[in-house]
Amino acid sequence: MFYGWKLAGLALLVIGLASGPVWSGVGLWVKALEMHFGW
Repeated sequence: MFYGWKLAGLALLVIGLASGPVWSGVGLWVKALEMHFGW
């Protein structure tokens, strides 16, 4: 297997793990902003 594919897979995994909490936390922020500003 080409070495670059291993690197690409690792990068995808790291990005997925790093962005997961960010995207799941968006709903929390939206809810907090709605409560604060009365939207």
